[in-house]
Amino acid sequence: MNIRKLAVGVMLTFSMTLVFFSINALASQPTELDRILTAMEAEMRIETGYINAPTVRLRAEGNLDARVIANLNYGAKLIILDEEGEWYKVARNGSVGFVFNEFVTLGEIDWTARNDNVEMLDWWDGGQSKMRPGTLATITDVATGIQYRIRILYGTNHADAEPLTAYDTAKKKETRNGNWSWDPRAILVTLENGRTFAASANSVPHGGSSISDNDFPGHFCIHFLNSSAHGSNRINPGHQSQIKMAFNAS
Repeated sequence: MNIRKLAVGVMLTFSMTLVFFSINALASQPTELDRILTAMEAEMRIETGYINAPTVRLRAEGNLDARVIANLNYGAKLIILDEEGEWYKVARNGSVGFVFNEFVTLGEIDWTARNDNVEMLDWWDGGQSKMRPGTLATITDVATGIQYRIRILYGTNHADAEPLTAYDTAKKKETRNGNWSWDPRAILVTLENGRTFAASANSVPHGGSSISDNDFPGHFCIHFLNSSAHGSNRINPGHQSQIKMAFNAS
C-alpha cells in the first residue's frame, strides 16, 4: 500500500513538473500579437524635420484659413506624422497641427557644423571681449542683404549698439520696411578684422546713446549665442533661434 502511494506521488510530481515546463515553454514562445508588434516596430521609422523660415504658423488644419495653434521659430524640431498635399501633419511639444511643407526641412540641423565664413560666438566665452564698447562693425541683414555700420555702446548680458550715422539708421530701418520692431532678426556682425559672427537684433531705439547726429535716439540690442536679457538674465529663445538661422543661412 505504501509502495502504491509512493508510486502515485512520484507520478503526480513528474506530471506537475512536465506541466510547469510546458507552461514556461509556451510563455517563452512569441504570440501572434508579439510577432505583429515586433514587425510594426521594425518597420516604423519616426521621421523628423525642422522649421527653415523665421516664423511659421502651426495650423489646426491643412489650409491657410485654419486656426493658428502656435508660431514656430526657425530650427523648431518637428515629428512628421503624415503628408497631405502641400502640408505636413506634425507634432510639436504636445500639439498636433499642420505646417506648409515649403517651410519644413526633413532631418535635423547640425549646429556643430563648421562654417568657414561665419562663426558662432558664445557671449560668455569670448563674446564680451570681442564686442567691447567702441568696437566698430558692419551688420548684414540676413533676409534682405542690406548692410549698415554700427558702434558698440556697452553690454553686460548682450551687446548694445548704435547706428554709426543717419545713413546707417536709414538702412537699418529699411530692413524693417520703414518701421521699428522688437522682433528678433537674424544678422551677421563683421568686425574690422574681417571676422563675422552669427547674431540677432531688435531695432527699437531705447535707453542711452552716445552718438547725437545719427537720427537714432537710443541704442538697440544685439544677441549672440547664450546671451541674455539685462533685466531678467533670461535667454531669449527667439533671439537664439535667429542666431542659429543666421549661422545656417550664411
